[in-house]
Amino acid sequence: MRVHPLLCLLAITGFILIFYYFTFRNKITNEYKVSNLKTNSDSFVTSRKIDDQKNNNPEWQITETEINYAEDDKILKTLNDKIINSEKFNYFLYKFLDKSQSAKYNILSQSKTYTKDFNSTIFLSTLFYTKYDEGKDGKHKIITKGKSKKNALILKIAIEKAIAEFYQNAENSILAIDDMNLLLNKINIFENKANELVSRIAKSAENSASNFASISINAEINILEKELAILQENYAKIVSGEMKDTFEQSMKNKYLREFGRINEYCRLINQLNDVLNEKENAPNIIEEILHNKSKLSVLLKNEFSRCITHLANEISRIKFDIISLKKKPLILSSEKLLGNEKNADLKLLEKINTSLNSMKDKYYKTLSFWTKYKSSISFESGTL
Repeated sequence: MRVHPLLCLLAITGFILIFYYFTFRNKITNEYKVSNLKTNSDSFVTSRKIDDQKNNNPEWQITETEINYAEDDKILKTLNDKIINSEKFNYFLYKFLDKSQSAKYNILSQSKTYTKDFNSTIFLSTLFYTKYDEGKDGKHKIITKGKSKKNALILKIAIEKAIAEFYQNAENSILAIDDMNLLLNKINIFENKANELVSRIAKSAENSASNFASISINAEINILEKELAILQENYAKIVSGEMKDTFEQSMKNKYLREFGRINEYCRLINQLNDVLNEKENAPNIIEEILHNKSKLSVLLKNEFSRCITHLANEISRIKFDIISLKKKPLILSSEKLLGNEKNADLKLLEKINTSLNSMKDKYYKTLSFWTKYKSSISFESGTL
């Protein structure tokens, strides 16, 4: 059976209408909601205007807060001014107002779009700003405004309290300044790059360990490490033996016995002991022998102490030599890299470190200055 062309056309048209309806239904609904919200908001603003007209109030009421500085420093004023006018502090203030929902409503409901967080933060930033008086004293002030004196005053008090809390963390508050935040980001980027270059240079040093110089250095390190182990063992035995061994037992240590004049003093003391054991010695001779033996004992003890000190110094010296030798391959590799125009890692590292040190110096000097003097800032209502 043949279908009439008109019916086909109607069917196609209906299908297209249904398709467009379901496709754009959400958009149509949202537009309707927005238009409805605008109507409600307009009616709210209109009612507020009527109330203002009844009370004979102007559109905006202004309050001023004078900022006092114990230290009259332009840098301090500039930092403080930038922080107060920053987006970061504005957002902090917006969240700070959550402590009093009624105050937050009074302040933000002055905007037509107070129900939207994004729009509210933007609107909040238009309700306060800083300025310097044009007079000779050039007083620094925070200007707050509201559609009523009450709202302006509420915001004024909230800002003072929010600043006091925001400034408790010195670094967090100073990073509200875009320049300081950008500087810290640059420092982090440069540090990461410097670490990357150091790793690359160290790897190059390891790769060059097969050359003759590195082999020679490694051999020297091995010799010194063996020598160090022997010295440390002797030192431990001598020091521990000094406390618990007899003199004869201590002298069994070869290093101690061969050090300085220890062996000579021991031999002389033994000879004096042999003389003392003879029965025919006269009392005056015995007294003289004991006196000489006492002198030799003092000399032996001093030599013994000198041996321990010398041993400790030798251990320290060899340790230092080993550390220096272990660094030498990196230095040799670095010199090799410096001579290679194609590989400029070390040259780049030097430039990065120079810039990095300069940026760090600027950042931490500013942070230190802010940390030290931010407490000297006060408002009419009190000190921060």
